[in-house]
Amino acid sequence: MIRPASRHSTISGTPTPPNSPTWSHRSPNTSASSTPSPAARAPFLFLSALTDDCLLRGQPLLSGGVRHLAATLETYGNTNAADALHAIDQLVFRERKLTLPQIVAACDADFEGPPHAAVRRALLAVPKYGNDDGGADAMACRVHQHICGLTAEQAARVGLQAHLVVIINNWANVVLGSHTGRRQTGARRARPSPTATIPRRAPTAMG
Repeated sequence: MIRPASRHSTISGTPTPPNSPTWSHRSPNTSASSTPSPAARAPFLFLSALTDDCLLRGQPLLSGGVRHLAATLETYGNTNAADALHAIDQLVFRERKLTLPQIVAACDADFEGPPHAAVRRALLAVPKYGNDDGGADAMACRVHQHICGLTAEQAARVGLQAHLVVIINNWANVVLGSHTGRRQTGARRARPSPTATIPRRAPTAMG
């Protein structure tokens, strides 16, 4: 059972005068509106009460209580971004089979119509990450390292010891994919977004 701090102690370890109310440091001349609420004085009180270091230090979770303060950023679409960039790199800059305006026009049309359908077939034919293709896998690594590096750099800026990226392969790719427009991978509008690989020769293969 979690109880308020006693009249003689607070979550921060600062003694409370014996005649003060349990949750208040205000003097008789201080208005109630200027008194910090318990949530303001001890944010994340329940989680702090379940964390050893917070109890030992008498500090809230995010105010010096925990020994290691870090965070993770959930990302989706990393693989889709890598596959799209690989397709553009392959077809536009290396093989010169398509131009960027052609790809943009095809995406805007959701690949409808003969010329745009041909662009889609070309995009779909480019190898995707997870199929033992060196170029596709290298692009996925490059995109992932860029995202992770940029995310990690934010740790010091926001007062964290570490800021990492996590990619969770769950149902969210279906929901987010349904709100995503056509992609340079050849995927049409409102299709689920694979969060890991697009296998071509496996039970889980996606067209």
